Amino acid sequence: MTKSRTYTRVAVIFLTLGLYHLWTFFDAIHTGCLQVGVQIKCSYQNAGNFESSNDAQLLFGCLWLSAAGYFVVAAVQARKKA
Repeated sequence: MTKSRTYTRVAVIFLTLGLYHLWTFFDAIHTGCLQVGVQIKCSYQNAGNFESSNDAQLLFGCLWLSAAGYFVVAAVQARKKA
């Protein structure tokens, strides 16, 4: 398997994970509840804890998407070199 294909596959995986984390972030804002493992944290129960968990979801989503962008650039560069 060539480097560009490997990088492209990794980018698609990271993009999927990033979009999932962003979807859960926006879903938590819409519903007011966030599922963390087997627990469900709602904003009306503990607002500070909910906000921290929500901020972490947004951070992870952005990190996964930036990693996907990095691998897309790496795949394009690997394709140009080949």
